[in-house]
Amino acid sequence: MCLPPSTTRFRSRAVLSGGATTLRGLPQDLAGPLLRDPNTGEVVLVDEQGRLDPQGRPVPLGGNALVIANAELRFPLVWFLSGAVFYDTGNVFRSITDLSNAGFSNAIGLGLRANTPVGPIRFDAGYNLNPPVLPGFKEWNFHFTIGHPF
Repeated sequence: MCLPPSTTRFRSRAVLSGGATTLRGLPQDLAGPLLRDPNTGEVVLVDEQGRLDPQGRPVPLGGNALVIANAELRFPLVWFLSGAVFYDTGNVFRSITDLSNAGFSNAIGLGLRANTPVGPIRFDAGYNLNPPVLPGFKEWNFHFTIGHPF
């Protein structure tokens, strides 16, 4: 069974966050509201084709409001390698009025950068200080990317 089109109808206009360039303590795009079963209220889990799967990952809905703050201290290590320590906080909200009930993700972490002529190749390990108690979320999240985080 695939997800009905109505669950993704406005996805191109929704703000998504979480992952290597925003909130490194979360998996990609999993900050903010998630798709829930209207009958049970449980988070819906799907596989890569959008079929229901109890071992799958949550479906992000995104929102119309985003608050993110990142602090990163970069320092040289040896030759072309550098390190970083960071703190990320924030979340995605359905609307700006939901900020009064703000539940922010907070993560600390370490990073290693290989400085190349085309930009850094990064490996970040983010530790979520308050991960949601839901399937698909864990305390440690690892990200491998090319380019600066922000």
